[in-house]
Amino acid sequence: MYSLIEMSMFRKVDTKLPVNLWIDEDGERNPKHNLSRLKFQNNTSDRFTGRKDLIPISVDENPRILLKKFEPKITVKELQAVQDFISKNREIILKYMNDPQFGQGDFLAHMKTV
Repeated sequence: MYSLIEMSMFRKVDTKLPVNLWIDEDGERNPKHNLSRLKFQNNTSDRFTGRKDLIPISVDENPRILLKKFEPKITVKELQAVQDFISKNREIILKYMNDPQFGQGDFLAHMKTV
């Protein structure tokens, strides 16, 4: 059985982060964690390198990795930039996830860089 996962990729050139972000467009909380989450690419490649490199992280004031075992391929500073970005942009990330009238252009126009 296949499932279609609707996620938008936000390239690092747009977010000014050292990694690409993947944001779920349907706003559903992960039932395993009961948290809104997005994924970041666990490397600094400009291109998608595979699902194995997508790491779930909570969308809250103090974002945390949602894996029991996490082997970072990015630096502590790069990970901190992702967490800071999520903290600063929490409300518009959630709006993007939950409001189908709030598109990628709106997200990019309202986001705050770190």
